[in-house]
Amino acid sequence: NDTHKYTPSLSTSVLYPFKLPGPWISVFGQYPLDQFTAANGTTLAARNPTYDSNFTWTGDTADFDVQSNKLRANVAAARKSAVLDFGESDCRLGVRLTLAATGQAGIVFRYVDADNYSIAYANRGAGLLRISDIAAGVETVLDSQAITFGASESLMLLYLHGRTALLHLCRCLSQLL
Repeated sequence: NDTHKYTPSLSTSVLYPFKLPGPWISVFGQYPLDQFTAANGTTLAARNPTYDSNFTWTGDTADFDVQSNKLRANVAAARKSAVLDFGESDCRLGVRLTLAATGQAGIVFRYVDADNYSIAYANRGAGLLRISDIAAGVETVLDSQAITFGASESLMLLYLHGRTALLHLCRCLSQLL
């Protein structure tokens, strides 16, 4: 019926000619993955993601480099972002974070340009988990939650669907992996 909402019943069925809800269909796509396995000092500008090299890092790529197979900002600046645009707006994103005592990092999404995007981030110094919009370079906080950070690495997961963003920070990464 080309509406993709209902499935016609079989003509031999007792439900014929009624239409039934269509079957649930899950489509899984592969998103790029970067494990940052490169020599220390390799900048994002000099590399592609570990898996699916059809994508390239954009943004402030010279301001990030690999150190001990982890990505780090190599300059002290107010706000820097590196973006791996894979063309999906509804998706699940994740990142492993190891933050310094006053560090902050997160996931950029709904990216338009360097001054217009949304970001979900953890600010260890302020003890906050936050989702914000950046418009014309000005941050508008959409939601903020006080959080106590553990001593080890954390896993940040962001689920995006339409106008909904669900953010989760797991401080027990060693138990998950």
